[in-house]
Amino acid sequence: MASLWQLAFMKNTERFSLRADKYDKFRPAYPVEMMDFLRQELGVTPNMTVAEIGAGTGIFTEQLAQWGCTIYAVEPNVEMRHKAGAHLEALANCHLMNGEAERTGLPDHAIDLIVCAQAFHWFDFDKTRIEFERIIRQGGAVAIIWNMRSNMSAFEREYEKVLEAFSTDLTAFNERNQRGENLASFFGNDQIVKKIYNYETFIDYTQLLGRTYSYSYMPNEEKDNGGLKKELKKLFDNHEENGRVRLSYKTLLFLGRF
Repeated sequence: MASLWQLAFMKNTERFSLRADKYDKFRPAYPVEMMDFLRQELGVTPNMTVAEIGAGTGIFTEQLAQWGCTIYAVEPNVEMRHKAGAHLEALANCHLMNGEAERTGLPDHAIDLIVCAQAFHWFDFDKTRIEFERIIRQGGAVAIIWNMRSNMSAFEREYEKVLEAFSTDLTAFNERNQRGENLASFFGNDQIVKKIYNYETFIDYTQLLGRTYSYSYMPNEEKDNGGLKKELKKLFDNHEENGRVRLSYKTLLFLGRF
């Protein structure tokens, strides 16, 4: 019989099965300034090997691929992995793998940099640390990244209220995200570099709708009775300028070593 943790983890790996298409089309990328900082801070060269754990549909992987490094994109969800494959198949330096944070399938001490973009909160904390220590080379680094909505403008604050009203488990999701505040215990030290980047996206109504339905804590579009769409359309119409609204982010980067 599976343990409660195993059942929860299985659910986490499958949460995006019905959202892969919207995730792929409508989720934002990551700030160029952050990519430049990582490249300079770590002295990235084409000889390095990078593992992205929880690669999703390959949004961040495509940005990493521009470094010219060997990239292993590890993703457990078959639908998300299929979407990633469509983007990465033409990139010779990218290798897509079926694996989990706790069981990546990567060789011992083969990785110079581990990155987790928008995924770390789904991992089992203790088992992931053991696995990361196994696969990383001595002196290697781990970068943990989140795009967090800023909620600075009137539109963004009202958008959060709509999400709260229609969410299936937004509170639980936010509680998981708070684990990013305690990464010293994950790394076993407090020598963690934290950077925050302002990141703006400007989206039309179709994109707003798609991005909203890509969130794991929102109902699937197929199960929505139309109430969420109605509220989003009203919100969009009240705030749009030239057919778009601004949805801004604080991109959080935590860079550490074991």
